[in-house]
Amino acid sequence: MIPPSVHVHAGAAETGGAYVLAELLLPPGAVGPGGHDPEQRESLEVLCGRVALTVDGVERLLDAGEIVRLDAGRRRQWRNAGAGLARVLVEYRPARAAEALLAALIPTPEETLL
Repeated sequence: MIPPSVHVHAGAAETGGAYVLAELLLPPGAVGPGGHDPEQRESLEVLCGRVALTVDGVERLLDAGEIVRLDAGRRRQWRNAGAGLARVLVEYRPARAAEALLAALIPTPEETLL
């Protein structure tokens, strides 16, 4: 199984804290970053695959080409709901702790051996 990967296109340092733009590659069933930040907006664009997005307890499926913008303060979680890899472009505004949240998705070498 391929572990999740994150490529940060624009980090907080580059944008003066205005935003973080990253691309995630998630294997089937892998969970993307979720949470609840009262001051941070999030945008998702599914580049390929299928993603299940749950916002405030309501799930909806997103397919390649779909874009969703979430207001600050919304409880959210998303995962790869397809049989193949999902590529998702995600933007967080303002940046706040988004890079640390994304880094937590990457398994440590010990976790990849399990």
